[in-house]
This record gives sequence, C-alpha cells and structure tokens, in this order.
Amino acid sequence: MLNKAAAELLEGFADALEIRGANTFRVRAFRNAARRVDSLTTDVAELVESGEISKVRGIGKGIAGVLG
Repeated sequence: MLNKAAAELLEGFADALEIRGANTFRVRAFRNAARRVDSLTTDVAELVESGEISKVRGIGKGIAGVLG
C-alpha cells in the first residue's frame, strides 16, 4: 500500500466518523494519523506487515487496525 493511498484511506475514515457524529478527538486522531502516514519516508505497508506501524507516533491499535 502506498503511503498516499493509506493517508487517503485514513482521511476517508475520519470523514465517515465525522458524518456519523463521532467524538471530535477520534476524528482528529485519524486526520493526524493520515498526515503522519503521508509524511513517512518508510513504506507504510512494510510497517504494517512487520507490526511496527503502532510504534509511529500518533498511530495506536485502532488506527493500525484500519491500515492492517
């Protein structure tokens, strides 16, 4: 998965959460994670496969689950 595609996936997830009226902090967490993933110099797919994605600042188990 390309970092740009992963970032777009997270942005779309944030949009869906926002439309459903989810907690503002959760929506913001997904948007921040999208920006973080987009700026990674390492391939996000490699991080997901190795289980290292949750070590990236701002990406917890829930967001890692969306990516993985």
